[in-house]
Amino acid sequence: MIELLPLTRDNFIHAKASGKLTNEDYDDVISLAEEKIKKYGKTRWLIEIQDFRGWEIKAAIEDIRFDLKHFNDIEKLAIVGNRDWQRWAANLSEVFTGGEVRFFDITERTNALLWMRNSNGAYIRH
Repeated sequence: MIELLPLTRDNFIHAKASGKLTNEDYDDVISLAEEKIKKYGKTRWLIEIQDFRGWEIKAAIEDIRFDLKHFNDIEKLAIVGNRDWQRWAANLSEVFTGGEVRFFDITERTNALLWMRNSNGAYIRH
């Protein structure tokens, strides 16, 4: 399941991934992301991973397809989690995006939000 969190607005997507991600999860998030990319040009993503159990095959394929199509449209990607494989996944994500990618331990969630901000203190580009 992908849950959009309250800070999602303008070009910033803040989400929590848990359980097993389905194609329907990706359909919703990809539609939102494409709207934001069309309106703002680039997006920033902060994804919190909690009790994650993987992807359905079709969802994984949609994720890769989106990443390749929008390689230059993600300005920053922060992955917040507490597992070594999540750190590894964040490093692998650098291959699929032209933007900056960082992993933050769950105890560093506030630092991830701060990293998302522009120099003017906003999470989003005005």
